[in-house]
Parts: sequence; structure tokens; C-alpha cells
Amino acid sequence: AGVYSCTLKNIFGMESRTVDVRVQFIPIITTPPFDSIGIFNETSNLTCQAFGSPVPNITWIKDDIQLDPFNDPDLSTDTYVNEFTRTSILFFTNLDFDDSGSYVCRAVNNLVSPVMTDSESATFIVNHPPVLRDSEGLAVVNETQTINMSCTFFSLPSPDITWSRSGFSIPFMQITDNEKYTI
Repeated sequence: AGVYSCTLKNIFGMESRTVDVRVQFIPIITTPPFDSIGIFNETSNLTCQAFGSPVPNITWIKDDIQLDPFNDPDLSTDTYVNEFTRTSILFFTNLDFDDSGSYVCRAVNNLVSPVMTDSESATFIVNHPPVLRDSEGLAVVNETQTINMSCTFFSLPSPDITWSRSGFSIPFMQITDNEKYTI
């Protein structure tokens, strides 16, 4: 790469031409996104940097679907470019459960043929408070029946689970004279 000149000279004059040689090469991701953990309703980001000539474009893909930050109010991107490098930062606002997943940074430059790409992936996890699912507020049984109760939840990280009866904590296995609790 560089500027090359050819100069011709004799007693009748001089002629000169210059050629700017630019070497093209496939994109290489130099700074891949890292596995990250975000917090529910907070902000976070993933960063990716690629090197290539022409300067590669970077797209973000989540769970095999290309992201479109222009159509998602909780996503945005910033891009920084220098001579051969592009850096893309994917910003998340108001993190939600659905933001967890596998994210791929894909770098593409349009060499004549074929189009060359490089990609790297990262797992992004959103920690959030517990959410109870499918809980029932009333169970009616006769005194000889066994009842199975469950507490179904969605939480990350996993919560501490306690059961109580009439405000008193029940150990995970408790047997008394008239009642048996197996939890």
C-alpha cells in the first residue's frame, strides 16, 4: 500500500504519474463482545471492534435475528471509525427478561467476490427479581387427602425459597403428630 510514482525525463521534458495502491483484506474482529450480565431495568452495552479494508460494517444479531436499533426504543448503537477499524457499541436501556440471549457481532466488508465476514458471539444475561407464575390462592381438600402445592417462579439468580404456614416458617421437611409437611 502507498503512493507510487513513475517519472520519465529526457532533454525534451518530463512526465510523471502517481498511483495510490490500496490493499484490501478480509475483516477480522479484533475486540469481540464479552459474556456479560445486566440488571433488570438498568442499562448495559456490548462492544465489538473489527479491522479490515475496506473498513467493515458491523451488525448485531440476537438469537439468529439481525437487530434493528432504529425500531427498538430500548436499543441503540454508536459507531467509531478510523483508517481500517470500526467499533460498534450496542446499548441497552430498560433491560428486560427478553434481552437475555446469544448476541453475535458480525463484521462484513464488500470485497469484489465473495463478500467476506467474521463473527464472534457473547452470551448476555439479565438478572432480575423473582416473578411468581401460576400461583393459586385457594386449595380445598378433605382431611384425608394429600395436597400438592407448588411455587413456580422465574428469577435470575435463583432465589432463596421459604414456605410458611399462618406466618410461621416451615422447614423443608417437617413431620408432626397430626400433620405431615413435605416441601
